[in-house]
Amino acid sequence: MSTAFATYVPRALPLAFTGYVVAVVLVHVVLPVSWTWLIGFAALLGMLFTYPVHAALQGAHVRLEVGVSAGFVVAGLLGLLISPIILIAAIAAHGLLDAVKYVGVGATVPVWYLIGCALFDVAYAAYLTTFL
Repeated sequence: MSTAFATYVPRALPLAFTGYVVAVVLVHVVLPVSWTWLIGFAALLGMLFTYPVHAALQGAHVRLEVGVSAGFVVAGLLGLLISPIILIAAIAAHGLLDAVKYVGVGATVPVWYLIGCALFDVAYAAYLTTFL
């Protein structure tokens, strides 16, 4: 992995995080309610890039981060196929993962990101419950 890429990604994180949050909100405003669960699944997928990318940049915990992300993808798909409650639980669980990362498990990311992501994930999961 190139050094330029390795230094660019962490610096781009604030912009990427902000863009992600704004995009999720706007998509819910623009698209009809019938798209809610697909939007939620897409939002879950969007949550799953940061930790594996940081793990790869750090050269550590790649299997752990990819495996955890794969588990969230499976949970999201089950949420689409079986019950949206599973999708909501996966999004909320990702917020709990942020809290676990705060104590140093897996790839290292900035503390502000962990706090922001945890707050967004839990708030977004709560918002999605209004569509049940």
